[in-house]
Amino acid sequence: MSKSVKQTTYSKPQILKASCFTPLQRDFLKALLEEGKFYTVDDAAKQIEQYLKQEAK
Repeated sequence: MSKSVKQTTYSKPQILKASCFTPLQRDFLKALLEEGKFYTVDDAAKQIEQYLKQEAK
């Protein structure tokens, strides 16, 4: 039997204040995260990772 762990979600302003992100990462998050949505810290980190891996147009 597996236990599912519910991760805490945060609003964009809360994520931007998180000390686990560098100032540069926070700049990316300002542009990538949407107002009114909630994200886990892992979700926010994945947003940055996906953006950095995408091919330039």
